Amino acid sequence: MLNELIMPKSKEKTPAACCTPSTTNKLRGNGAQKLKDNKRQPPTSTTQQRSPHTDTTKFTGTSAATKSNNTTTTTSSTTTPTHGAPKASSSTATTTSSSSSSTTTTATPAAPPPATTKETAAATTMTTTPTATPLHTRMIDGNMEVALYNEQRGGWPRTGKHVVAHYTDDAVVVYQAYNRDIAAYAAANGRFLGAPGWSDSRTTWVKPNFLWMMHRSAWGTKHNQQAVVAIWLRRQAFNRLLGHARIVGEFHESNAEREVVRLQWDPDYAPSSSSKHHLHSVRRDIQLGLKKVSGFASGEDIVRIVDLSDFVAEQRANMQKSEALLEMPVERVYPVSREIASVLAMGSDD
Repeated sequence: MLNELIMPKSKEKTPAACCTPSTTNKLRGNGAQKLKDNKRQPPTSTTQQRSPHTDTTKFTGTSAATKSNNTTTTTSSTTTPTHGAPKASSSTATTTSSSSSSTTTTATPAAPPPATTKETAAATTMTTTPTATPLHTRMIDGNMEVALYNEQRGGWPRTGKHVVAHYTDDAVVVYQAYNRDIAAYAAANGRFLGAPGWSDSRTTWVKPNFLWMMHRSAWGTKHNQQAVVAIWLRRQAFNRLLGHARIVGEFHESNAEREVVRLQWDPDYAPSSSSKHHLHSVRRDIQLGLKKVSGFASGEDIVRIVDLSDFVAEQRANMQKSEALLEMPVERVYPVSREIASVLAMGSDD
């Protein structure tokens, strides 16, 4: 009682606006949220392989580097956290131990995985050729487009193994030289079976490259090779022959009755102003040896057969005057699948 009389009761003070319970709780909540945000870091994947270079972190400027077991974080003096996973500001870069790329405000696209040796080889043999000169073409026999040799040569590859041929959407041209009787029968009937003196038990070597055929037949002047024919094979049949081909020396015939398709890579011949031929750099061209191929003999795989003897004689005369006058069928790199490229060993320059 004495104390009550001497010491008057103090009046209760009303908390200031900044210290109201709602404001206090809000500040506490923000502090907790900051702690929560600072602790919230995206987990490093345990399935990724640990980088062997995590002990070294390169950085520029005045920023400091902080290392942990799984994450190396380079930050500037201030970083403003946000709700959810933290985002790096323009002065923040994060590098994880399982990745060699950085996450910044400007996204850097990931580099494509390096191509395998096989993929690189296939791409090398199947893709671009030098830019060709615009061609001035004309038609012969109503179906075959020809142009000057000097206009075409700039568009052909100079190295590697390639199938270079005259082809359309439906057919691919291959060449062979025969005596005049076989050539006349084949052109008239669209097949070789039944031609006088022709036998399917002998290997017939067909060549998609016109100049190779000119080299082999000496421009249609060799004995029994005076008639050069253009054989228009169906593209499906040509692709099938390529897929079944076996490189000479890599197989043995176990059955004399079965179909045989031999493959040989030969030098790519170029014409010369003299009777002697020289090579186009180190490029290789293909020729196929066909034996007992029923579709070829019967004409089932053939669209038509054209005797080019007159055209060959004309170009032989042009060559005697000047190589600049030489015309030949328009030839381009023939597209093949990766499977066929593997069969043809197109990734090898041997």
